[in-house]
Amino acid sequence: MYISYSGYKLYTACQLAYWHKYIAQTKLPAPDNQVNTLFGNIIGSLFEAYYNENLGANPALAEGILQARVGKYAQEMVHRVRRYATVKWKAQDPKAMYASSDELLRDLHETVAKGLKTIVLHNLWSHGAKAEVVLDHTIQGNVLAGRADFIGRNANGVYILDGKGSKYRELFVDKRQLLWYAMLYEAKNKELPSTLGFVHWRSDPEKAVDWVPYKAEDLVELKAKVHEDIAKIEEAKKKDTPFEPTVDLNKTKKQCYYCVFAPLCPRALAVGTVEDVTLD
Repeated sequence: MYISYSGYKLYTACQLAYWHKYIAQTKLPAPDNQVNTLFGNIIGSLFEAYYNENLGANPALAEGILQARVGKYAQEMVHRVRRYATVKWKAQDPKAMYASSDELLRDLHETVAKGLKTIVLHNLWSHGAKAEVVLDHTIQGNVLAGRADFIGRNANGVYILDGKGSKYRELFVDKRQLLWYAMLYEAKNKELPSTLGFVHWRSDPEKAVDWVPYKAEDLVELKAKVHEDIAKIEEAKKKDTPFEPTVDLNKTKKQCYYCVFAPLCPRALAVGTVEDVTLD
């Protein structure tokens, strides 16, 4: 079986949503509005360029280079998204986080400046560091997949960083995601990463990094749990029996609010999650 971290995260958050997306491949009645993915994807591409083009070697020039690319990267991303989904601003969709492309561009320009200050302040760049590193590896007959945002090496050893673009910072600090990357990195390279961390691009540079301590035992436990869950998924696929919704609606209403499968979930609709959730 092939399973990415995003797929595994969805399975552990709501098994019914996982069923619709990865097993039944349920078709939506209308194209999904992907406007809320634009910021994260664009800012990720900009800092991917920063690392893969070694712009950190000359930080005095880096900001000018990235700021000049904001408009181009935004235009390319919108064009790419519209090939399989739609882009609607807030006037057309109340779930949209941006009222216009100009608002999105302003946010991107501000975040590039903050992000570069964060990188310098926390020494998050090193020679040879790479972005979007593919870590896919076969473990116990299953292909576990993952792309680490940034991997580099410093005096302490290998570091793995994941960049986050959401303003809802508390919702996306997922230690297991970094453990997943560490597990795959160790399997491929026979070396434990020394440092794991999240970089929150929107945050003030002084508070933008969450370091995540871990032990080798954490990776062993994660590997065992993943393969236990894969066995459950495979059994459900054989029986062709959809999972029940498993998300805790009292804790994760935002997740259900943005879930494209919420209208197909009787449990979500029964509590008014889709219509009544307060985002701010």
